[in-house]
Amino acid sequence: MDPSSLSRSLLASHGDFERSRKALFSSPIGDLSTSTLSTSASFYSTGISDIRSAVVAQQRQVDGLIDKVAALLAAMHAEVQGEIRTASLNLGAASDDRAQAQCIESVVEKSLGDMRVANVALEDRMKFELQSLRAHIDGEITEIRDRLQEQGCALQKRLGCELRNMHGRLEGLE
Repeated sequence: MDPSSLSRSLLASHGDFERSRKALFSSPIGDLSTSTLSTSASFYSTGISDIRSAVVAQQRQVDGLIDKVAALLAAMHAEVQGEIRTASLNLGAASDDRAQAQCIESVVEKSLGDMRVANVALEDRMKFELQSLRAHIDGEITEIRDRLQEQGCALQKRLGCELRNMHGRLEGLE
């Protein structure tokens, strides 16, 4: 309940109280204020039945006041309950937000764990591919080296033969 609505409610209830107080002390017989009731002349002139009537009327007015106070308290109680419901809904919404954040956090953690596992698997795969590529390149280099050696030997033999042939021709020319 905000302060302005509380003050309006209190002013309204104070106005109701004043009206009820005036109604309480006024009766169909006339003004029954405490000074009127305290005089002994009223007892002799009205009699006991009039006093009983006045008391019954005042009791009805008091009952009416009590009913009004009860209605005011019930209205205030309903308003407080409404505010409590609103506050609990806001608290429930905050609790729902907290639960949703925890749910999102668990999903993110799970995804992060999955990414770590995938990263490890990718690293292992890359290591395997790198080793395979290195072995393939080493095999190719060895094959090229062997071919070059064979070609070098063949070239050396041919050059040796050519040199001998040239040497034999040169000796034949001399």
